[in-house]
Amino acid sequence: MFAGCAHGDTAPSVLPDATPLRGVDFLAQLAVLDTGALTADVHVTNRRGSPVALEFPDACPALLRAYEADGGRVAVWDQRQVAECEGDPARLEIGGGAVAVLRVPHVGLDRVLGDSLPPGSYRFTVYLRPGGQVVEVAAGTADLARD
Repeated sequence: MFAGCAHGDTAPSVLPDATPLRGVDFLAQLAVLDTGALTADVHVTNRRGSPVALEFPDACPALLRAYEADGGRVAVWDQRQVAECEGDPARLEIGGGAVAVLRVPHVGLDRVLGDSLPPGSYRFTVYLRPGGQVVEVAAGTADLARD
């Protein structure tokens, strides 16, 4: 058994690879579920006056990464290693001034710790790849333990 504790009317324009995500903000919140899984919600706010569409390269628009809580800069775990993201690319349309929510697929704490990570406190981010760009957003920390 594993335990965790969290401490996060016009056509939309598509953002091409070279266009910065100006006017689009991302806010993520990590959640440790009673089922022994992690997830996160990402609130995507379109501050522009017109609709925008974000296109993602696969069926998983948002995934988790874990870092050592003491400020490690290299990810010690990446959900891409265990996520099944086959399928059509995801597309998110957000009206002008609107907010959309993306949910990160649930992942069991056992999948995060695996055979190589020790129990302890980890810092999580959510990363997204809209229009081929990588956006990584702080999501919070969680204490992961094996029961």
